[in-house]
Amino acid sequence: MQASTIALLVETLVLSVDTIALLVETLVLSVDTIALLVETLVLSVDTIALLVETLVLSVDTIALLVETIALSVNGAVLDDLCVH
Repeated sequence: MQASTIALLVETLVLSVDTIALLVETLVLSVDTIALLVETLVLSVDTIALLVETLVLSVDTIALLVETIALSVNGAVLDDLCVH
């Protein structure tokens, strides 16, 4: 073999190793990206659960306000009945 052919083969081998290293790095980054997507999905589900819980608490709060108003009205009616 000529020296230039050997040099080309060595250079090709080095480039192949570099390419494999880049592919491995890309795979690692892909796995990290998938992990971040899963974590984002979990956080989104948690956020939706918190929004639903907040909605339920808001409905409960509205129900308590309505009940409080009803009790106030009943109290006012009783006061009127007791005075007369």
